[in-house]
Amino acid sequence: MYKVNMKTFSIEEAEKEFSKYTDNYNNENPLIKLKIDHTYRVACMSKYIAEQIGMDQENVELAWLIGLLHDIGRFEQLKRYNTFHDSKSLDHAMFGSELLFNEGLIRNYIEDDKYDIVIKKAIENHNKYSIEEGLNEQELLHSRIIRDADKLDIYYTVLDTGVKTFYNSNDVDDSKMTEKIYTDFMNYKSISNKETKTYLDRCLLTMALIFDLNFDCSYKVMLEKDYINQFIDTIDCKNGNYEKLEEVRNCANGYILRKSKNL
Repeated sequence: MYKVNMKTFSIEEAEKEFSKYTDNYNNENPLIKLKIDHTYRVACMSKYIAEQIGMDQENVELAWLIGLLHDIGRFEQLKRYNTFHDSKSLDHAMFGSELLFNEGLIRNYIEDDKYDIVIKKAIENHNKYSIEEGLNEQELLHSRIIRDADKLDIYYTVLDTGVKTFYNSNDVDDSKMTEKIYTDFMNYKSISNKETKTYLDRCLLTMALIFDLNFDCSYKVMLEKDYINQFIDTIDCKNGNYEKLEEVRNCANGYILRKSKNL
């Protein structure tokens, strides 16, 4: 058992509660399983990042809990709308926040309400293009932790699922790379999902997540897992895009090496 502000908080009990919650959905649905597995990996990665940046035990545990709850809106989203696409349904982060704090689900996971605003802000900001302004130091730090943890596991998920399958692309060879997307990437800019038009655009969007990582240890994970090279090596690309993809590879790997030079 872990002590958080003199109130009992159990990681084991929180996991049981999360399992009880997800049992309300069809666990045989591969999309539900995907999100359950993703959740536990993100919780572990959040804990890892918090430990690596030297947070105290209380905040390490808080980071883990935020990781466990960050995608809780996904399950009901899939049940109601049969999609994980926020643009076709609802903002899953805001919806998850409503479930936790408007409907009171948060009290099933942690008794003390001292951390509610930090948890709420971190969850609501985990999927946004950028973090909202006006957060205090703790809110901002936990928002950055969950964003990094989530992004790192997106690489794992895409590679584990298969790039072509993940992006539901049936004709890779005929997919072009939008010039603006390519230019933004080469200038180290994050890419908005609203701007993507093709399969290769979506691939660049995923790889551009590196431009919004916050911690040295996150870049260390990128290096150790070799995610960029693995990602690009799985893309079957023709029609003149191969050379551009190699430029993207060099740009991304060079950026990661520069950001991790102090490791």
